[in-house]
Amino acid sequence: MNIIFFACIFFLFLILQTCMPGLSSSFAVIGLDLVPVILVCILYQHYAILMGLAAAGILMDALSGCAFFTHMFSYVWIYVLIQFLKKRVFLKHSLFILLLVLLSIGIESVMTIFPCAMAQGQFVCLETFFHWKQVVWSVGVLLILIWLIETLRKQWLVFAAGFDKNMSQSYKD
Repeated sequence: MNIIFFACIFFLFLILQTCMPGLSSSFAVIGLDLVPVILVCILYQHYAILMGLAAAGILMDALSGCAFFTHMFSYVWIYVLIQFLKKRVFLKHSLFILLLVLLSIGIESVMTIFPCAMAQGQFVCLETFFHWKQVVWSVGVLLILIWLIETLRKQWLVFAAGFDKNMSQSYKD
């Protein structure tokens, strides 16, 4: 049931980001799709999640106009990085979540902006990648969205457990 929840959240953020250009331009550093990617990587470590993230990255590459495999590789690197850090750091600590958000923003920025800029033949300096106001804005928005999605996920699990209980009782009768 969690996977269904995260797939719905990913598609919701994907639709918001691709269909509302004003929304995606206000988050110049990040994509909203990074929120479910980070949460799925924190909660699960199965290799099927890696394949799902690769498929989501390919879908995002097709819709975003970037070079193919750009988002896919950033999602895979985020997965690898989070799995590496999960074994060495306390998982639910707020500083760990902040570190993951910062590293994820950095990975996605480098993996998506740099190849597009180089394909256009423009030299892009470090200031283009990381405007401090945008990074602070992105970190704040991502942390709030992660907290909100985690709260919604807990409510979803309560709903799913009640739904499962009702379905099992109806089949018993």
